[in-house]
Amino acid sequence: SGVGKSSLLRILGGLWPFDSGAVARPRDGVMFLPQRAYIVSGSLRDQLIYPDSREAQRVGDAELCATLAELSLGHLLLRTGGLDAEEAWSDSLSAGEQQRLAFARLLYRRPRFAFLDEATSALDAPLQH
Repeated sequence: SGVGKSSLLRILGGLWPFDSGAVARPRDGVMFLPQRAYIVSGSLRDQLIYPDSREAQRVGDAELCATLAELSLGHLLLRTGGLDAEEAWSDSLSAGEQQRLAFARLLYRRPRFAFLDEATSALDAPLQH
């Protein structure tokens, strides 16, 4: 509606600089989910644990798979051959699947604060709840 919600969220998320004033927010434990999910090159595992490396992965494969299933993305494991199969994810996933993958990343990272900017806009109404 043009009142600046997205701009405010981008500033709070540390994505946009601002000219004057001050914004106080925690330095750590903050995650920003934009309307259009950021999809990285690599495997399904890479999508889930971004920006962590495989060496820094925080949970086991079973938990990653359970998170995908919880967000109705378990079919991706079967379609691609598992967590380590690489694919052009930004081309092969629908906008709704990309948003759900971003939520899976949110569940993996478990930030103290999450800023959501229309992060469910591409989801069907039942999935938004």
